[in-house]
Amino acid sequence: MKFLHSASVVALLLELSYALPQDLEGTSMARPLLKKRVQDCGTWRMKCKNAAGACNNACYYINCINGKNNKFAWGPSPVDNRVHSGCTTTASSLCKSPPFSMRSWDQSNDAKPMDCDEFPMNAFKQQAYKDGTHRNSLRCINNGENRSGGSQFGQFQRGIGDWKPDGKFGKDRTCKGAMGPDDTFSVDFVIDGDDGIEKAKQRDLIPYCLPNPNCANDGFQFHMSKLDISETKAGRMSNPYNYKRDNHYAVDGAGDIRLYRISILRRSSKTFDVTVYERNGKDELIEKKKKTESPEYGKWFQLDDAFPKQSLAIRSNGAPGTELNFNVGHKGGLNFNQGDFVWKSGDTGIAGAYCEVGGVNRVGIETQTINCDVPVLA
Repeated sequence: MKFLHSASVVALLLELSYALPQDLEGTSMARPLLKKRVQDCGTWRMKCKNAAGACNNACYYINCINGKNNKFAWGPSPVDNRVHSGCTTTASSLCKSPPFSMRSWDQSNDAKPMDCDEFPMNAFKQQAYKDGTHRNSLRCINNGENRSGGSQFGQFQRGIGDWKPDGKFGKDRTCKGAMGPDDTFSVDFVIDGDDGIEKAKQRDLIPYCLPNPNCANDGFQFHMSKLDISETKAGRMSNPYNYKRDNHYAVDGAGDIRLYRISILRRSSKTFDVTVYERNGKDELIEKKKKTESPEYGKWFQLDDAFPKQSLAIRSNGAPGTELNFNVGHKGGLNFNQGDFVWKSGDTGIAGAYCEVGGVNRVGIETQTINCDVPVLA
């Protein structure tokens, strides 16, 4: 009988442990004889040329939320990361679901269609969402840019393409072969040169990636502030939105986004009966404010404290049948970055019309009803 040297035995055991079949999540289907040593795989550099939105969202998380800590791990998480980030819900797309679509898809100048982008990415190892935490930074970005970011990381994880040993960025990747569970890495960004963004556009496209960035929210950064998992194992999202039972989302630094209804009865040429409701789902309307005004045409009138953190202003432009202007804003001025919102009664977004505008009843005193469901902060 031939006996193996002890070092050879160890090597053989390692080979056997690595050869165990793995499931789609990358975890062994049988208990390995020896656990693979966790290694650091160097630095993944996201190329921002075709992934500006993904870069900007990642930079926001690293520079503005995570204290500039750019160290992460790869591997299976104990939960579905897309659900626990807030991106996967029972709605077809969070970015197309009101009231969130009204602040993201409708207001953004980014190319459409858009996806919910989360950072840390779905592929990164993360723990379950906990109330009161900022687990992931969310931003609705162009879907091509979203896919570019994910594809680039997939190449880094497997050590292929630009990340193979002789690839463009191979020297930045320090581990051999595909990354294993719990392997760590740092995240950096290519913002200049052929794989970056021309200087003149950097401040518009990737402001959070610039040196010493201004971390004030541009109005498009948000995060999940409460998770409610449905029977289908996705985050709960109703249409109309129901704050009492659905996922909660907050504009960073400003507050949770709620759905409110503004109901207007126009009587004669200048009289307005305005009622403000908190709306939850299809059936619940909770009256919050009521006021009758007779404003001059072209003049704004205001309902202070119509909403938990904001006031409502309305401008009449003529008799029933003419368009109305609306502002949901903080006292002292409008600030989209802090959750304020401006629209007209005839506006339409990706999810449909902002207001149900009734016809003018011209029998006797002219009347018209207008109901608008819009995002406010709580």
